[in-house]
Amino acid sequence: MHTFLPQRTRAQQVRGEGTIECDVAAGGRLQNCAITDETPGGYGFGEAAMKLQSGRILDMARSKARPGQRVSMTAMFFPPYPAR
Repeated sequence: MHTFLPQRTRAQQVRGEGTIECDVAAGGRLQNCAITDETPGGYGFGEAAMKLQSGRILDMARSKARPGQRVSMTAMFFPPYPAR
């Protein structure tokens, strides 16, 4: 998960979240994703959420999503603990 964490947030020890919405295609593949929210703003958490979900395939049974539906997902990001 740290690979997706925006660089600036690591140095400043900022945590946040990014929310995206995607269309569910056949087989559970996500497509046409868009950022709908990020908190706090200006740190790139929305873009990080997009990268994290890129190419993801939903488990259709667990998510109860169906092709043609639009789903919303929120990714939470926590900076690594500083070295002691």
